[in-house]
Amino acid sequence: MTFNINKGRQGKRFLLVVNFIFLVAFIMNNICYANANKISQNLDNQAQVKIAFITYDPPLSMRLPNGQPAGYLIEFWQLWAETVGVSIEWIGGSYEENIQAIKSGRADFQAGLFDSARRRLWADFSIPITQIRTAIYFLPEMYKGQKLSATDTPSVSVGKFSFQEQFLRKNYPNIKIHPFENARLAINELINKKVDAIVAEVPYMNANLGLLGMQGAFAISSQHFLNNTVHSMFLKSHVELKRFVDLGIRRIPLKKIQQLERKWFQDEPSYFTKLINAKVPNLNLNQLDWLKKHPSLSIGISTDLPPFEFLDQQGQYRDIGAEYIHRIEAMLGIELNPKLDLNWSQVLLAIKHGQIDSASDGSKNS
Repeated sequence: MTFNINKGRQGKRFLLVVNFIFLVAFIMNNICYANANKISQNLDNQAQVKIAFITYDPPLSMRLPNGQPAGYLIEFWQLWAETVGVSIEWIGGSYEENIQAIKSGRADFQAGLFDSARRRLWADFSIPITQIRTAIYFLPEMYKGQKLSATDTPSVSVGKFSFQEQFLRKNYPNIKIHPFENARLAINELINKKVDAIVAEVPYMNANLGLLGMQGAFAISSQHFLNNTVHSMFLKSHVELKRFVDLGIRRIPLKKIQQLERKWFQDEPSYFTKLINAKVPNLNLNQLDWLKKHPSLSIGISTDLPPFEFLDQQGQYRDIGAEYIHRIEAMLGIELNPKLDLNWSQVLLAIKHGQIDSASDGSKNS
C-alpha cells in the first residue's frame, strides 16, 4: 500500500495507525498459524462431527424443554465448530448412553468429562476445555468445619459412575457410598439426614440448588477436595480425530472461551484467565505458544522517514516508530530487535530471504 506522507498531520497519524496494525497483523497472522493447513486438510473428511452430551448436567450440558441442547459445553463446541468450519450433530443421553454411543461409533466423541485412569483403559482425551471444582456439602447444623479423612466412616451421596465416586472408593475406603443419578434425590437424602454429606461438582450442585430455590440451604466445606480439568473423550483408535479437535481448540481466541466460562460459571474462577494475555486477550493458544518459543524477533527499520523513523545524533532509533515497537513489546511480552543499517529495498530483500522476521512500515513502495 502507498500513502502520500506530505498530506499533513492527519495523514501522518493515519499512516502510523495503518503501520501499527500492519506490524501486529504480520507478527500474529504470518507466524502463528503453522497448523492451519493441517486443519484444512482434515475438513474434507470431517465435514460433520457427532458429539455425545449428557442431557442433564447443568450448567455444562442439558436439553431445554423445547428439545434444544444448552450449556457451557454446547456453546463451547459450537464455537469450536465455527472456528474449524464443520457442523455438529448432537447425540444426547445419560452418562451410560454417552459411553455406549462412543464405543459403538454412533458419536465421534463425548463433549466433556474428567480424565481418569479407568477411562484411559479404552479412551483418550483432548486438551483441557475448562476446569470444575468439587466440594463437600453439609447441612449447616451438622457442619462443624469437618473434613473428610481416610479414617472417616460417614455416609456420602455422590454421582453414580462419576469421577468422584471412583475417587472416594479408592481414597476413602471406610466411607459408605450412596450413588445418586439425580441431584434432587441426593438433596432430599441430605435434608432428611439419610446421608451425612454430598460430594459433587460445584457448578452442578449450585445449579440444582438454584432451581429449587435452596442456594443458602447447605454449608460447603472449605476443604480443597478436587479441582479437575474437563476434556472431550475419544476412542483410543481415533488419533486423527483427536488431533483435529485439539488443533481447533488451539485456534479459538481465549477471550471468547473466557466469556463462555463467565456466562455459565458465574461464581467460579475461569480456567482460561490464567492462560490469557490480558493486554491482547484475543490471542489463541497457538499464538501464545509461538510467542513463548520466539521471545525475540528481528525487525527491519528504514531510518529515513522523520518523524516516524530516524536515528538521533547519537545513532539511537527514536520517535514515533520506536514508541510503537516498545508498545508491541509490552503487549506481546517479546523483544523486537531493530536492524538499522538497511534501506527499504534491503529490508524487503532481507524479509524475502528470511534474514529478518518483520518490518516496521508496510506503507512504502516495494
